[in-house]
Amino acid sequence: MLKPVEMRWYYLIIGFFLTTSTLVAKEHWIKDYDVVWNNQSENSMQSMPCGGAGIGLNVWTEQENIYVLIGSSDSWVETPPRQAPFEYVMRKLAKLGRLRINLPQEVFSKTFSQHTDLLSNSILIDCQGESGHTISLRIWVDYYSPVIHIEGNSNFPTKDIKVQLEYWRGVGKFDDNTIEWGYRNENTATDSRAYYIASRNIQPLADVVPDLFTGLTFGGRIQGDNFIKGEESKCDYAGIAAEALSLKAQTPATYFHLQTTLQITKSSSLEQFFESVRKLEQEKKNTYATDWEKTLEAWKSRWERSYIRINTSKGEDDIGWQVGRNYQLFRAMLATNNMGKFPTLFNGGLFTCSEDPERRNWDWSEYMGQNQRLVYWPMLRSGDDDLLQVALNFYKERTPVCTAWARLFWDIV
Repeated sequence: MLKPVEMRWYYLIIGFFLTTSTLVAKEHWIKDYDVVWNNQSENSMQSMPCGGAGIGLNVWTEQENIYVLIGSSDSWVETPPRQAPFEYVMRKLAKLGRLRINLPQEVFSKTFSQHTDLLSNSILIDCQGESGHTISLRIWVDYYSPVIHIEGNSNFPTKDIKVQLEYWRGVGKFDDNTIEWGYRNENTATDSRAYYIASRNIQPLADVVPDLFTGLTFGGRIQGDNFIKGEESKCDYAGIAAEALSLKAQTPATYFHLQTTLQITKSSSLEQFFESVRKLEQEKKNTYATDWEKTLEAWKSRWERSYIRINTSKGEDDIGWQVGRNYQLFRAMLATNNMGKFPTLFNGGLFTCSEDPERRNWDWSEYMGQNQRLVYWPMLRSGDDDLLQVALNFYKERTPVCTAWARLFWDIV
């Protein structure tokens, strides 16, 4: 039998472990602001955003198809100049492509949920069929690298899993059991830099006007353990045609993991571009678990940096509570562009998603400084200095052009 002194230490130890386990089990406050849908979407406008490393995803489930639309801050394409009265050369911020994931149809027959998990800025999808079969997915982007992970777990072995890449420009092909695709600005009929210099009569500044778009290339590779080459086909979504390549599961399994490695860079050719993507793919192929932990820590740190919480006990019907959730959701979207070379556009950012996902209001003006301040000025208060740095670098890199412009037109030395 324990002596009184020993009993006191016994209860202190038990109390310590009970308190510690309670603290560990307590959910992070950000989970109060997660968004959960229990019905599938009608179209792409009913999508959930997530992302990281300058990559933004729109995720939605429509008619038992799970879609992942891939956007970024840096994937620009050149298009022919507009005609009067808006005679203007246009660079359009393009999508990299779209993924369509097919699961066994019967798992959608009973219950469905799609969940924005703000703690990791990922999307969770859970399906259950009348038979009791379930499949759960997590879709997330590495916070520090342009890599999309799609992982799935089921309570039954199945090989009825397919992922299809859909793209509407550039080339796509199979490399053994991997999908590879890309688009390169070739600087042929459309040369936005040359047009800009000629139309503004700034030939004396030609040496300092950067060539940002010639050779700019974007795309990526998709591969997964136990996935093999599927079909090459054509598809359509909302009236917009696309090319399609697919991978399919080879043998029944209860777990799958797909990795989509992306790249946006200037290259001398598509083959050089693909070589750089393959290199990044190999570097990240075996770092999945570590990258997940780093991504989770990065998002946890951001949530503690700045937040608004009003009337926390009143729930989502309260206007004050809604202010807090809107603030958290908006910061999550802004933070996806933590590593881009171009600032987040004020008119839709990385997440435009209408029938034509590359269409945005005022799209003829790809950059408007007076509206960009609305995106970046508040970051001084929120403490998101890493995001603010993206915009500051953008202006810093263009200082030589502005200096030369002032010297040419206003004799400012």
